[in-house]
Amino acid sequence: MTRGDEVLTVEGGPEFTERMVILEFPDRATALAWHGDADYQSASAFRRASSKGRMILQEGRDETAAPDPKV
Repeated sequence: MTRGDEVLTVEGGPEFTERMVILEFPDRATALAWHGDADYQSASAFRRASSKGRMILQEGRDETAAPDPKV
């Protein structure tokens, strides 16, 4: 997990200046179960009431150990 660490825009723009949090889960089902959990939803109500944000789910790939540089 990374949370709030400095982000440097090295290509494209505009410069990314927002806060970013990245969480890793073993699979989609686990991520969705975490998001739908009653305890998480109860706690996150405070965050939603005091801030704006997006939550994005992206599945990884199995070949992350040796990614294809041509992709």
